[in-house]
Amino acid sequence: MRILILAAVLALAFYWVLRRIRPERRRRDRVTGAGSTRLVQDPQCKVYILERDAKLASVGGRRFYFCSESCRMKFFKGKL
Repeated sequence: MRILILAAVLALAFYWVLRRIRPERRRRDRVTGAGSTRLVQDPQCKVYILERDAKLASVGGRRFYFCSESCRMKFFKGKL
């Protein structure tokens, strides 16, 4: 009977520790953007892509997000 009670207490302690650790990990991901799901629009082909997957170009302090390198080149070729 003592072993069963000890096992239950250890299982509860293990569960409590996991519950305390997991929310901290999720909060840290939101702060660093590791789980970012912000969508941005490619100005060349007008598709929406995740910001973290986009090819970034900054011109004159303005940011442009592209789905591919070829879209980026086409966009700037028409602007120059």
